[in-house]
Amino acid sequence: RLLRGQPSRPPIDRTFLNSRSQESPLRVLLVSANTKPMLPRAEKEVEAIAKVIRAVKENYCFPIEFETLAGAQANLGELTAMLEENRFDIVHFAGHCSFEEDDEFNTGLLLWSDPSRVSVEVCCVRVLRRILKEAGVSLFYCSGCESGRQARGGSRASIMALRGIVEAGLTGGVATVIGFREEIQDGVAFEAAVEFYTRFFEVGDAELALWQVRRTLFERGDHGLSHLGITLFHNGS
Repeated sequence: RLLRGQPSRPPIDRTFLNSRSQESPLRVLLVSANTKPMLPRAEKEVEAIAKVIRAVKENYCFPIEFETLAGAQANLGELTAMLEENRFDIVHFAGHCSFEEDDEFNTGLLLWSDPSRVSVEVCCVRVLRRILKEAGVSLFYCSGCESGRQARGGSRASIMALRGIVEAGLTGGVATVIGFREEIQDGVAFEAAVEFYTRFFEVGDAELALWQVRRTLFERGDHGLSHLGITLFHNGS
């Protein structure tokens, strides 16, 4: 789906990937915020993606680097500092998301409020927009329930500056945002994410890679219509 906006970074395609070098590698941030109720595969998801990245780097000598925030490190302060102080081409988030149609301050990513992991805090869409923009993110994959959901027309939310995680990414200049329109099973989110990055680094095209993910999930036939809920949003003028 194409939404109008002003991307501050180019989309990650074959041309972009071919321009990477040892001096300017593709930079990826993997975040696993396994807040309650615990998601058995959230941390395994980023571990599996990291394995894909290592294989790409080792087997093809592709210039790519990644950082991981997981466990106690997946708190709002750490994430904000990481994105404020570094540049990342890709950010992947695995965890719970919150969507409240009329409340942008309670819509966003659920993170630990501090390293003690006692309480949870929302990285609301306004903060998310700012830190994604500062990090220069081109692709934001949000692997969480309702991460791709948008406000329905006619509600008060329809005139708000930010209505969901998708809008936060796109208005923050991200070229491509991937999310789930509905609730998604933990196992399906895991399979979709790992399959996406495997395919993405093969074909160099996010839209084609996501189409292949949908086809793979459909052919397996054990996830119902879950494959239809994965949505890609392009930031275009």
